[in-house]
Amino acid sequence: MHPSIYLEICNSLGWYGLVERLVQYAGSDRVLFGADMPFMSPDQQIGRVLFAPISDDDKRKILGLNALWVFGITNLKH
Repeated sequence: MHPSIYLEICNSLGWYGLVERLVQYAGSDRVLFGADMPFMSPDQQIGRVLFAPISDDDKRKILGLNALWVFGITNLKH
């Protein structure tokens, strides 16, 4: 695997099993959330992650933690 390559789920076709396949082959650390707005509903894209048969930790990474790491955002206030 190339250390600087990330995959994101933005896909207008939205084929079944995309999220779990990306996690299976690339690892959840390499998958980023994307919504393809305004062409696709963000609700649909979020649902693809939330209802994928992957762990909750994988879902958290995909829905935001990975992006924070890629952009170097480390000083968030809770």
